[in-house]
Amino acid sequence: MHKEREQFELTGGRDAAIELLFNNQPFRHRDLVLVTLSGSISSNSHGRKSDIDITTVLKPEDPKKVDGAAILTLAEQLRKFAFSFKLSNPLIHPVIISTIRLEEAQIAMAETEGKEVVPIHWLHYPSVEFASVNEPPGLFNGLINGRDLKGNSNGVLREFGLVQPSKFPELSGLDWLTDGFRVLVANINPDSEEHSFQPVSFLKNLAMHNLEYFWKWRVIAPLVEKEMLKPFVSWNDIASLRNDSTKDLADFANRVRDVRHQGVNADLNEIINLHLETFNLWPIR
Repeated sequence: MHKEREQFELTGGRDAAIELLFNNQPFRHRDLVLVTLSGSISSNSHGRKSDIDITTVLKPEDPKKVDGAAILTLAEQLRKFAFSFKLSNPLIHPVIISTIRLEEAQIAMAETEGKEVVPIHWLHYPSVEFASVNEPPGLFNGLINGRDLKGNSNGVLREFGLVQPSKFPELSGLDWLTDGFRVLVANINPDSEEHSFQPVSFLKNLAMHNLEYFWKWRVIAPLVEKEMLKPFVSWNDIASLRNDSTKDLADFANRVRDVRHQGVNADLNEIINLHLETFNLWPIR
């Protein structure tokens, strides 16, 4: 074991982080059925520019719902793992990166610290049904065809093959919303925002941009078109929603918009609660 540890130290921060992940898998949750390291990590072909691809899959009681509290719990566990790793390796800067085409930008921001960047690409699926709706089968197979830290990837793949995506249309397109939320809560330090892994302005603005977009086009636009029998054009159309059944939704959407325009000054707990309430409300009947 001592020789193995020496090898990890010689080959860079990514290998040290990988060894620590194997020795101390950070994720714990009652619905967690799979944690796996995938991609180049599983084939031992990774290099200095490779990400650490770690995938988590839940099996909740209701697969039509996204458990935002579970995301928050797992993100906190990963953040604490990364922070502990950073404390023991002062010349390394870990960052949890997203799947919404911002990987290179996130890594570039982290490189401004002047340290070796260890990008942890955390992919999370609130259910196998969520994965089936939002991922091509070949891609999902590649993502979890790795080295299991918890659970059995073959069993999850079999379950994935049995899902009929058409039965879960409300889950379509929610992946980028959960991505923005994960990037926020996994990188930001709630006790000391200035010690977050990424700039706070980026984390807050990304999450709130995605949340406002979701409310504007996935909630308000269909309601305006159904209630007013006209196409949704701009945010001002929200004033048209006057029915008791939609007024509360309109008020919530305006609250989302107000917080988004606060930018970096927005309260972190408010941002988190807006996401949690959104996941609880969705799908809107």
